[in-house]
Parts: sequence; structure tokens; C-alpha cells
Amino acid sequence: MDGYLKALGILNIAYGAIGFVASAIVLFAADGFQSLFHSFDATHLSFYAVAAVAFHLIIGIPCIAGGYFILQYREGARTLLTLVSALNLLNLPFGTILGAYGLWVLSTDEVEPLFRRARELGQAKAARANKLSEEAVLKAAEEETLRRSSNSIIPSTQE
Repeated sequence: MDGYLKALGILNIAYGAIGFVASAIVLFAADGFQSLFHSFDATHLSFYAVAAVAFHLIIGIPCIAGGYFILQYREGARTLLTLVSALNLLNLPFGTILGAYGLWVLSTDEVEPLFRRARELGQAKAARANKLSEEAVLKAAEEETLRRSSNSIIPSTQE
């Protein structure tokens, strides 16, 4: 299941980046939403074009972020990518395929142990870092105590 999850992350990053960049280029070439709307003869076609460009601009960033965080097994990545996948179902045809695949991968029971293992590894790393930082603080305090005690003892030069 790890392979499916990695594929989902990579596909979301690619889909979000391509959609965002393509929409930004279209919007830039059309000189804004209003010009894009007026560039079509049929009103309903204009509405669909503006809606598609706006949708890809809006959904591109969460797609990229969700894909990136799912590759790192971050805690909130499943929730974010589930919402993004549900929204992608509205985007025919590629978004629907990616959204359905995302919902399928994220809703399987085999995915939970992967996130649990990553969470446990993160907690173990944090515990080790805390232990190391506590040891460093204790060592620094001992060194400071030794330094102060060595400064307070003045050797006698008189005989």
C-alpha cells in the first residue's frame, strides 16, 4: 500500500502544479478573468472557462501541499488530501480519476499502520532529541560549576 500512497502523492503534486501553471498562463494571456469571459461568444462557455481556470488556481496549491505532506506521512495530510480528492471528483475527466483513486487509497485500512509507524518514529526522534538536550544542559551546568569552582580557588604564592 506504500507504493499506492507514494503514487498518490506524486500524482497530486504533478496534477496541482500542471493545473496551477496552465491556469496562470491562460489567465495571464487573457489579461484577467473579465477578458477571458468576454473572449468566448457563448455565455455558458465563458462561464465554464472562467470557472475551470479559477478552480485550478484554487485547488492547485492544496493539491501540491497534500501530495508533498502525504509523501512524508504527516498527520493532517490524509484529511487534506481526502478533501482535495473529493473536490477533484468535480473536475472531469482527469480530476475525477485522480479524486476517485485518492479516496480509494486513503480510505483503505492498510494506510493507517503507515501513518501510525511514522507517528511513532517521530515521537521516538523527539524523545531522543529531548534526552540529548537534557544531557547537554546537565553537562553544560557541570562545566559551569567546575569553571566557577576553579576560579574561586586562588593559589597561594606566599611561603
